[in-house]
Amino acid sequence: MKDNIKNAIITVGIPVMLQNFFETTYSLADSMMLANLSEKTFAGVNLVNQILFILLLIIYGINTALLSNIANAKEHKLNYKKYVGIGITFALIVATIFLGVLKIFQYEIITMFVNTSESEVIYSAIRYMNIASIGYLISCVSVAYLILCRGLKIAKYAADAVAISLLVNIVLNYLFIFKLGYGIEGAAVATVIAKIIELVLVVKLVNKAEKVKIRELFTFTREEFNTQIINNAIPNSIAEGLHVIIGLIVTYVVSRHGIEKLIAFQFAITIYGFFRFISAGIANSSQVVIASAEKDNIIRLLKEFSKIGLIGGFICSGLMNLLVYPYSYISNISNETFGMVINYILILTPIMIIYPIGSVLVRGGLRGINQSRYILKTNVISKYIIGLTLMFLLELTVKNVVLTVFMYYLVTEIVQGYLAYRKLEKEVRNLNNDYIMEV
Repeated sequence: MKDNIKNAIITVGIPVMLQNFFETTYSLADSMMLANLSEKTFAGVNLVNQILFILLLIIYGINTALLSNIANAKEHKLNYKKYVGIGITFALIVATIFLGVLKIFQYEIITMFVNTSESEVIYSAIRYMNIASIGYLISCVSVAYLILCRGLKIAKYAADAVAISLLVNIVLNYLFIFKLGYGIEGAAVATVIAKIIELVLVVKLVNKAEKVKIRELFTFTREEFNTQIINNAIPNSIAEGLHVIIGLIVTYVVSRHGIEKLIAFQFAITIYGFFRFISAGIANSSQVVIASAEKDNIIRLLKEFSKIGLIGGFICSGLMNLLVYPYSYISNISNETFGMVINYILILTPIMIIYPIGSVLVRGGLRGINQSRYILKTNVISKYIIGLTLMFLLELTVKNVVLTVFMYYLVTEIVQGYLAYRKLEKEVRNLNNDYIMEV
């Protein structure tokens, strides 16, 4: 069992952590460079990135829901390529609708979070959104291939592709923003070019390891498409989308306390998100192991991955507290804003420590046994029913935004982890009983 975990972490976990590190550095690099133009420019661009991140996580949700099928099919020498085609097809449909609605109602959506008098923030957000959104159509295909790398246990190739595209993004950002003076538009164009390079690289690298012809991706039947979308992709993508939407609701609550607190919160949550997605690599590696594990080993495997996740959480929380200083210095933020950023980082530190445990149980455990619908249920109960109620009660009574943010994140992580563990125990018992009856 320990060999399986070690192998999964080496072949999937570490490469996925690196991939997540490179992907989150995209927005971090944009943020640091644009913050040097002005804090309000940073606020506008960061707000757009939060909105577009909903779509990115939906795309990831669609494809990670199909990851267990890819891994299983590959293990049993069946046609795994059709699942990649299902993911690409559905992601393109969702992205086209999402971006169309965003384009039509962009002003109304931005002004939900920013007072109409903050014209610099609004104008910056719209200028960036109009160009950067193109990159997310490209992501519909590239993400499917990045997830395929995990299923084929060649996640190193995904990390390589993302690393190279990140380097291109940073160089072009610097060139377009500062040397050529293109400002916000330059940052957006740099991101789109980097996304194109990422797609070309990951397709070439996957084909280097295993030939994947385009026509082979679309050999699925309509019945197979409908079954996978209804049972796995839709519940999982909705769960991922709701996860980011609740983040926007938290941003809205913070914005009610003034633009200064909003800017500080966005700085802090950018750093927090940077390390959170690195630690998510442990959960992604656990999904690959759980999907093909013996039924009576699932709980023990999850406990082992949770221990590793807890260690990763401590490491990431320490690095997060260290990074805040150079990040704030390079971003050239004011001393007042920096003081508020520190307050947010301090309350996010314990959340960072426990986050990998819940992530392993939900992303690794529940996804590994194809419980996408229950993932959606845990998100709704923990984040919306309990979390939102708690957040608005604290806003009405305590009226301390830092405490509100802390209690919201703490309670929702604990509730989600508890619900996931109880469900996993029940499902594993049922699986074992079914196995005994078959024997």
